[in-house]
Amino acid sequence: MGKERLNSSNGAENKTPRIEISFPALLITFAVSAFVAFRLGLGLDPTNYHPDTISGSSTSETSDNSFPNPLLIKGKDLPYSSYTSRHWQSESSASRASLYLKSGEEDEDDEQSKNTCNESYDGATHCNFIGSEADETDGALLDSNIAEDGGDNDDDDDDDDDEDDEEYEDEDEHLPAGQHLFIDIEHVDEEFLNSEVRLAEAMVEVASQSKLTLLSYHCHSLIPSGVSCVGVLLESHVSFHTWPSDGVITIDLFTCGSGKLVPVLPIVTKLFGVPRSTANTKGNHLEPIKQPHVLWSHKLRGFRPTGRKHFLFDDLGDSFTDLNDIKEEIISVQTVFQHIDIYDEDDASYLLPELREFYTKNRQVYLDGVQQSATNGNEAYHEALVHPAMFAHDHPKRVAIIGGGECATLREVLKHNTVEHVKMIEIDEEMVKVSREYLPTWNTCSDLKGSAEWCGDDKRADVQYMDALAWFIDNFGQADATEYKEEKFDILIMDALDPQDDVPFAEILYMHDHFFKSMYNSLTDEGILVLQLGVAPYLDQPPDEQTKDSRRAYLSNSLQNVGFKAIHLYEESHCDFGDPWTYLVAMKDSNSNALWNQNAAKVNLAIHQRTVRTNSGTPTLKYFDGDTMKSYQTPSKSFEVVHCNKDPVPEHCLITRVDDISIDDLEVKMTDPSDSESYGVFTKVDIKKGSTIGKKAAFQYVHIPPLTFERMNEILESAPDAASSISNVMHFLEGYGRQTTEQGKEAYFADTSSLTFIAHGCAGTNNLDDQYGLVESTEDIEQDYYVQRFRDVFDPFLDRHLMQWINGPSIALKDIKKGEELLKKYLIFAKDQESWLEGVQDLKNRCDAI
Repeated sequence: MGKERLNSSNGAENKTPRIEISFPALLITFAVSAFVAFRLGLGLDPTNYHPDTISGSSTSETSDNSFPNPLLIKGKDLPYSSYTSRHWQSESSASRASLYLKSGEEDEDDEQSKNTCNESYDGATHCNFIGSEADETDGALLDSNIAEDGGDNDDDDDDDDDEDDEEYEDEDEHLPAGQHLFIDIEHVDEEFLNSEVRLAEAMVEVASQSKLTLLSYHCHSLIPSGVSCVGVLLESHVSFHTWPSDGVITIDLFTCGSGKLVPVLPIVTKLFGVPRSTANTKGNHLEPIKQPHVLWSHKLRGFRPTGRKHFLFDDLGDSFTDLNDIKEEIISVQTVFQHIDIYDEDDASYLLPELREFYTKNRQVYLDGVQQSATNGNEAYHEALVHPAMFAHDHPKRVAIIGGGECATLREVLKHNTVEHVKMIEIDEEMVKVSREYLPTWNTCSDLKGSAEWCGDDKRADVQYMDALAWFIDNFGQADATEYKEEKFDILIMDALDPQDDVPFAEILYMHDHFFKSMYNSLTDEGILVLQLGVAPYLDQPPDEQTKDSRRAYLSNSLQNVGFKAIHLYEESHCDFGDPWTYLVAMKDSNSNALWNQNAAKVNLAIHQRTVRTNSGTPTLKYFDGDTMKSYQTPSKSFEVVHCNKDPVPEHCLITRVDDISIDDLEVKMTDPSDSESYGVFTKVDIKKGSTIGKKAAFQYVHIPPLTFERMNEILESAPDAASSISNVMHFLEGYGRQTTEQGKEAYFADTSSLTFIAHGCAGTNNLDDQYGLVESTEDIEQDYYVQRFRDVFDPFLDRHLMQWINGPSIALKDIKKGEELLKKYLIFAKDQESWLEGVQDLKNRCDAI
């Protein structure tokens, strides 16, 4: 039975069917399975999806056009690099295309010379790019070669400008820094914005014309429309996105190194700003065809050493940071001495549309990135520089100008009919030529009667192209005045670099004592020097000595040391620089203060009498007048604050920080009962050393200004019998008033309180005021007038509080006990050498009598 079962079982096994598959069938089955798995892995999708186009034409069925390869610019080496990418399927992407850099000399038939790319099944792509010198380079030098090439190896026959650019790039190409250009364009052709091929062609051409090296690019055509592309540059990247139905494209270009990127803007706007060929339909209306409209901005990116300054760190770069359409480059040129940039600013957005055609663009001038002038501030800046000094001189005939390459300073000087000769010394002749061509309104004298079309052609003008610093030292730097080689000038105007400029020549110009002395020597006895000193300080700013304004501080102190007798600081806030601008006037004769401080009416009269008439009949001066001059006569509060922030604090600044004794704590008593006029002032309280006496009352004074005093004397001389009241006032002023010539001419101040009865302390017994140790009995005291230094020539605090200082409160020189008499030294009231001698003799007589 068991045997039967066994046999039965064996029989059943022999009847099992067998399937035999041939090797070709098995291979086909495996291939089909792999294909299905591959398609499932990519994702079956109804959209037209096309794999990357690698180093060839696009496989997209939507266009028969082939994508352009990035091509190597002639003269550049093919970089040795690699390319890796990964792609993900998206329902919004209709197609994609990737192309890489290809040498124009690549042999298509030579398999070993071809750059190769492989795409794996997971969507990753890897390419090896074989550079022209790859077989001579090992892996260790790979990064070095890329960095050294920098994408900017220009031909040997490039001009000087290109050489300068290469020098910039050589300095910065290894730094973690770059430049970013943002460009938005509207009203662009819809078909162009929806064409991957045409956009790719534009991107390749931008790289070529800009001398950039495009290593590869990758584009996606999107659903329902639009294209996004990114290009990898050897210098960094370029990318853009389009909105065809809106006619808009936004572009982003970033490059490393310091090669100028802003000049690429016209190339980009020309290639991507394709005008619409047909009008758009909006509702039931056809919109008019508009020209492409561009918004752009530029930013410096990354990190640079503090010691290495990029020219776009300054005003020019700041003007590019906002995305707008108001900047248009007029010219950018490198001279032997500096880089000149001129831009037009068109910001008429605040005007009604129908008025915008009348708007005048604001042309701006930059030297090495620092703004020098602008149409909107042309008159304000140059008139503020020239005319305050010119009208502070009685009759200026000879004028010298240092710098002033725009020739606008020359224009303003030539408006004075007293001027016979103007020598303008400018080191950069190319600057003058550029200004003459691109800044004609700056330097035209065509409207001045008897002048010329270009101010430099005026018969009174002498324009020289040389180093002004060397010229002044050579002609006026000698210790012996008989060795001077040129005739002296009445006015000297320095319209050169700002003292804050971070360039070596600025330090030479503003910290050169021999140069300062030479300028002083070049002036006549009543000569005046005027300079522009850059941005005005802020109220919270430390003293100039501790900031970038240290050169301004050094200059101000040095001008006093070389011999100038009066210095004035003033500001003008309408120069279109963003901040108020600073000017300094230095006078060899303090009597020039009289014209500096004259009232507005007299300034306007001088303008009428001394300016050249115009052919058009319009006013010769566009901005400056008597009221403007009045605002220049007192320094701003910020100058006072910065000056008083010094360490140690200047003595005069401390007067606001000490204890004050009220006049209520003082009393007037007779000192000699036998003399009815012998009054004195005594304290009813103890007074500490350094305290002020009657500060509030001291500021309540009678002031007889120079012009009033002149008129009083004229009346006394012309009609003495009818001027008894004036005689009484004059007698009071001589007995109780204080003479001063701080304003250039004789004026008087008189106390209106009991302080006027403070007596003189004979033989140095005074306990108030003067600390110089001179008394009326000092031997040869008549010769010691100049021993007393009443004030520093440069003191913005006193210039702001001049009236209060002249008649300011007395200061206790020592502790004064209750009941003691207060005594001054009246020698300090002498206004000049003559009054000093008279005062010495009078005090001697009084003290001898006592």
